[in-house]
Amino acid sequence: MIVDASSEIHHLMLSMEDAQNQSLQAQQCHKFSISEIQFATHGLDEEQWGLASWAQDCIRERKLSQIVDFSLRGQLKKDCLKEFAGVAVTCLRAHPSQRPAMAEVVAKLEFALSLQNKMDSSSTKSNKVSNKIRSFLTAKTLKSNSLMPFCFAINEPIDVNIKKVVSKPVGSVGSMIDAGYESGGDLVHFDGGFEFTLTDLFNASAKIINENPFWRTYVAYLTNGSKVVVKRILTQLSQKKFESTVSTLGKIRHPNVLDLKACYWGRGETLVVFKFTPNGSVASLLQYSKNKDGSRTAFDWRLKTNIITGVARGLFYLHAQEKIVHGDLKSNMILLDENYDPMIANVGLSKLMPATPRFRNNCAPELLDSANATTEIDVYSLGIVMLEILTRESTYKGIHPVDLPTWVRSVPTEKWFTDVFDLQLIKENIKNHNVLVKVMRLALQCVEYDPKARPTIQDVLCTLEQIEL
Repeated sequence: MIVDASSEIHHLMLSMEDAQNQSLQAQQCHKFSISEIQFATHGLDEEQWGLASWAQDCIRERKLSQIVDFSLRGQLKKDCLKEFAGVAVTCLRAHPSQRPAMAEVVAKLEFALSLQNKMDSSSTKSNKVSNKIRSFLTAKTLKSNSLMPFCFAINEPIDVNIKKVVSKPVGSVGSMIDAGYESGGDLVHFDGGFEFTLTDLFNASAKIINENPFWRTYVAYLTNGSKVVVKRILTQLSQKKFESTVSTLGKIRHPNVLDLKACYWGRGETLVVFKFTPNGSVASLLQYSKNKDGSRTAFDWRLKTNIITGVARGLFYLHAQEKIVHGDLKSNMILLDENYDPMIANVGLSKLMPATPRFRNNCAPELLDSANATTEIDVYSLGIVMLEILTRESTYKGIHPVDLPTWVRSVPTEKWFTDVFDLQLIKENIKNHNVLVKVMRLALQCVEYDPKARPTIQDVLCTLEQIEL
């Protein structure tokens, strides 16, 4: 599913309509600025709370091109974009009294529209964007069920062709790409038993399954029938930094870590290729547990303990042997292979991304950004995943963060079986309910506020083995 400018603008319109109450104008202006930035960037998913801070830095450093989504590039006039960014910056001022009134915001956006209208009237794209901005400013009502999700994410795969995607714009998907493949790069393999040519890769049909301002992810269907996951890095990298990072990642081999299969670096294109995992992620299993044929995957205690133990083993390998900290472990980054064995994804990729602030509700409280991650932070993240698995609750309700550690601690232990644990666990009639309590207490130890009070990943693994899951 592609989110176009009109859908994004509808969000801004709704935010402005909500701001009609004068007493809430300062607060709503701040919310509006977040929506406005999401319109320009195509939106960040809800785990990437660094949107406002990251965008502010780019605007301050005059790097607007880095925050504008590919699908909007070439459609917005430069002066219009600058005016748009200026409105967002003023709405994000720290003190409410310094933020503009909504009437002023509307006036500035109308001025931005006038700048956009000065573009060549023969340009279809320009007229299209102008019409969308105008419809946003003049619309009176909008049904809530016509809105796209507030935080952009691809919910349905998009059929594309990788060769076309990285060579020239083709249709609606191609318009999202501005950098084309140019000769001169090499496809490097890290797995001798899993090889394909650059031509195989670029000729593969594919589906876009996820994207954010830093990378776009595809499932590629090779001509030999196999599938791979391709991440197209969207940030600018030096060849030296890229080669240094992937040379380290290419050596990682563990049953519970998604290993790098191949990489490509050329003028204008940076690709990393991973194994395809057919059963989604722990996050999707927690949320749906429903297969495409309508059947449900039995998310029983055996599977849950296999995931918890597998992730702990993967982290222990990364910390002890590879000396690598993940720094951003979440349930949607724990993928499930054909046997539902967990594989930690995106290991080391944070080194290729700019440091961004993190959400506090699913990251350790001491984590300011991705650049200062420690092993204690990975243990905290594991604790959050354990709490999600044990309670079948998410760290989000819609777009609202949920503090799972605080919630679980607020419930007396004797009420965990009625108020906290996933009801399916209770129905399974596990012989020794003390096992559930022990695992829950271990999870709570992992999410201690003080990093020094948390167990090491080795301690976590030893405790899990002693519990005899």
